[in-house]
Amino acid sequence: DILSTVSDIQSRLSTQNFDVCFEKGTYDAISPCPDDALSKREKYIENVFDLLRSNVERKSFLIITSCNWTKEELVKQFDNSKL
Repeated sequence: DILSTVSDIQSRLSTQNFDVCFEKGTYDAISPCPDDALSKREKYIENVFDLLRSNVERKSFLIITSCNWTKEELVKQFDNSKL
């Protein structure tokens, strides 16, 4: 569950980080959630950043498909300087 706490996610994945995360529709599915959608989107973004490899020498990528947000909206929402 991408909305779990980071420690729950990392314990299940043996604290691995990834170069690429491929996502199909999850962000889009939680975005209109009637129960505190903003905090759910923020938790999703926080957890995705924690899963991706953080390394100056190697970039990591999140690939989102099936999304109703525009590129500009996604870039603004996923701005990691806010985290």
